[in-house]
Parts: sequence; structure tokens; C-alpha cells
Amino acid sequence: MEMNILYRYIRTSVFVLMLVSCQTTPKIEVQDPFEIRGRAIGLLTDTTKVAELDTIYKDDSIVKRIAGDEFIGSSNEIEVYAKGGKPLVTLEVSENFDPDATVKTVQVISPEFRTNRGMSISDTFGEVKQKHQIAKIDNLLSSVVVHLDTLGIYFSIDKKELPEHFWSDTEAKVKVEDIPEEATIKNMWVTWPEL
Repeated sequence: MEMNILYRYIRTSVFVLMLVSCQTTPKIEVQDPFEIRGRAIGLLTDTTKVAELDTIYKDDSIVKRIAGDEFIGSSNEIEVYAKGGKPLVTLEVSENFDPDATVKTVQVISPEFRTNRGMSISDTFGEVKQKHQIAKIDNLLSSVVVHLDTLGIYFSIDKKELPEHFWSDTEAKVKVEDIPEEATIKNMWVTWPEL
């Protein structure tokens, strides 16, 4: 009788161990808080609401800045600083003073933010070209704005870094080869186009 109970116990234990070993534990994907990808930058996505920012940046400082009079519809900017006061990003939201408003544009300030190909605001133009394809270049008054192929990324380069004949000419077409390899990024943004 004891042998029979022992045999059942061993058989049940082996069955349970086999059952448990066959199950796979689902991987929990941890998001890199500094990766620029698809329709997201760090922990922000194109659906992130203003009300969620305090949770997303719970260890950082958030400063809400009003660019103008709330009654005439000026943009609402939110600045995010890391502990110690180092600026990370400036967010522009779709609606003023609305906790349900979504983030529509992110100005990247910290070089910690990188694309999946390793590009950051601290790269030179030559380094950017090695990592991403240039889609378009806009010639503005004091800078050129370079749009990348994907991810909704665009950045500015001061025209003083270009050949002198571009400095005061906003009509000239600036091509990729006109921008020196060592030219530095002045400002960088990520935006999500309307779906």
C-alpha cells in the first residue's frame, strides 16, 4: 500500500514538473526610455496624453510653459528636465490646457535620445547620412532643415556652416552634398503626422 502511494506521488510530481517545464514564461519587453522609434520617443507615443506625463516622467521635472495668450490659441509647451536640471525634451501638445490633449511634437534636447540606428542630436551631418537617408532639405532664413527618411525626424543646421553663397539666399536649392560632413545639428524634432 505504501509503495502504491509513493508511486502515485512520484508519477504526479513528474507529470507536474513536465507540465511546468513545457510552459514558457512570456517575455516582458522593457522600453528604452531614450530610443526614438516608429511613432514613439522614449516612453512617449503619438497617443500619450498630457495627464500621463506626470507618471511617465515621475523621476524628472516637468515645467509647463505657455507661449502666449490661452484665448488666442498659442501653442502650449511642456519642458522636461532630468534630475539635476539637465534638459531632456520640450513637448508641444495638440490643445492648450487640456489633460486629454496628446503630444504632437517633441524637441529633442538631450543627446541620450537615439534612433534605432544610433543617430542623436550630437552627431555631425556626415554621421547622420551614414545612419539615415535624407528625404528633403528646406532652405530657411538662417538655417536649413533636414528631414530624414523615417521616424518623423527633422533637424536644423545653421547656414553659417554651409558655403557662403547660401547664407543670404533662401531661394537656392540646398542639396545633400552642399552641407559639410562636419556640420552640427542645432535643433532636432520628432513629430507624428496625422493619420
